[in-house]
Amino acid sequence: MNFRPVNRTSIRISAALLVLATLFAVPCFSQTPNETADLERAISSGSVEEKRDALYRIRVLGTEESARLAVRALRDPEPIVRATAAGSLANLPSSEAVPVLVQLLKDKDEFVRKEAAIALGQTYDASAEMALLETLENGDEEAVRAAAAEALGKTGTGASLPTLTRTLSQKPKDRNQTTKRSAARSVGMIAGRLRKSAVFTSNPENFLPSKFKSTERSLVDLTNTDRGFQAISTILRQIIANEREHTDTKREAAFALGMIGDADALDSLRNCSSDVDPYLAESCKEAILMIDSQ
Repeated sequence: MNFRPVNRTSIRISAALLVLATLFAVPCFSQTPNETADLERAISSGSVEEKRDALYRIRVLGTEESARLAVRALRDPEPIVRATAAGSLANLPSSEAVPVLVQLLKDKDEFVRKEAAIALGQTYDASAEMALLETLENGDEEAVRAAAAEALGKTGTGASLPTLTRTLSQKPKDRNQTTKRSAARSVGMIAGRLRKSAVFTSNPENFLPSKFKSTERSLVDLTNTDRGFQAISTILRQIIANEREHTDTKREAAFALGMIGDADALDSLRNCSSDVDPYLAESCKEAILMIDSQ
């Protein structure tokens, strides 16, 4: 019998590929009938911690079937369980998730209402817009209003601009800065979505030289086509020029002006591009990059 010589190099390569495949394999979670029964039992009659553990397990499973088990926990007597359940609906179809989360915006507990607003943002569904606008406009707690403002960046349309304009027009105070910052960010996200451009997740995007930034250029100035953006751009320019405004709010205002493509904002942005706060200065430089190419 003839034996082929062993190619040790091939063996080493195969072994290396096997190790890499093991390290980078994406875990795949399956839900067995027994596990479904265990989750149902924990959510129905477990302790508070057992219910929360089950709800976190539902998030890990990441299936539509498991997410439906979380819906019943939205009626739990414990606020922490209801809040945890809100964040466990991510894998439900938005047509199912939005109605139950909108009801949760009226929960008696502030933390539950905040988590419901955050979860509505994660649906990325415009049908949540009106309920979030109502919460932003008439909510009593800053944390809930800020969560609603941020969620509008993911679910809102041009119809959100008047309410966001009123929010941003408020005089700067310590108690409203989180909401104003979130509102400014959402204006930029809505503008980016209307232009069908990628919205970078961090602001500023990075501190690299301009040629290394992936920041997309604003191919159109939305203030020329939409009166809602005209009004809100004026407010945003005032924010970045106002020394009393919080730096984080100014930073998000600069981001929004860049996304809108407001050429009239260039002078204001250039003024803040040398600010002592490096994050604000870089955000203004990135906004200028987005506008200058028009």
